[in-house]
Amino acid sequence: MNTQTQTYFRTEVTAVADEARDMIEGGVMILFSPPCPPALGDISVLHKPVQPLERTPQVGDVLKVGAESAELVSVGEIAGDNLKELGHVVVYFNKAPGDKILPGALHVGVALTAPAPGDVIELVHASDIGSR
Repeated sequence: MNTQTQTYFRTEVTAVADEARDMIEGGVMILFSPPCPPALGDISVLHKPVQPLERTPQVGDVLKVGAESAELVSVGEIAGDNLKELGHVVVYFNKAPGDKILPGALHVGVALTAPAPGDVIELVHASDIGSR
């Protein structure tokens, strides 16, 4: 059974700072598209959107990073706005379910590894994943 997925955000990784890899190993991934503030460039995964954000991320949607996928467990109230306007979002995967996250953050249920330049990051609508 092939399930067609509806991607509502797609971006390509352009660079991954060394300190960003350390942060990802610790459970936090910071995404930023240009222009990235210099203070955050050293700890961020830089990306170039190829499909702008079409709707606000929601719990149950899926974040795809390269070949990995993770379900959104919680979504900060301004995460969608920040991603759309600044190309910025913080992705946590070191939190326990129910832990508070920052307003501009996403929380996924599994750990992710650092992407590589050229990898694609996508957000996919929950109803388009598998059979529910």
